[in-house]
Amino acid sequence: MNKAPKVLTRMRLSCCWGDNLNEKELNDVVDYINGLEQQCKKQQQVIDKAIKYVEDYTSGERIITYEQYKSELLDILKEK
Repeated sequence: MNKAPKVLTRMRLSCCWGDNLNEKELNDVVDYINGLEQQCKKQQQVIDKAIKYVEDYTSGERIITYEQYKSELLDILKEK
């Protein structure tokens, strides 16, 4: 997980003290939030892929050993 940029601490302080962030600081915050959104989308894709894999396995569409099933599922969940 990405560490929050220092500008977020500054943002919290600016809210308390009525101080404004400059354009670079605001861009840093937006970039950080965009990065988190991309991370969430990727995590959702991995979850959806794992759910489909489990559904296919339990429906009998694929006949594989339990060890192969477990190995493939773990590979899906390790995707980054």
